[in-house]
Amino acid sequence: MFLKGIPTVKVGPGDSRRSHTPDEYLEVLEFEEGVEFYERLIRAYFSFEDVY
Repeated sequence: MFLKGIPTVKVGPGDSRRSHTPDEYLEVLEFEEGVEFYERLIRAYFSFEDVY
């Protein structure tokens, strides 16, 4: 097992089945949703606003 039982969270835009494949791609909507997620995450981490 790669992470040897270490609790982890996988995040990232797009379908995981396409990740790191020769024809990997993102739909525009997936990209936009990813930007929104990371913005909320960063704001919550630095306490600018609550994550909803």
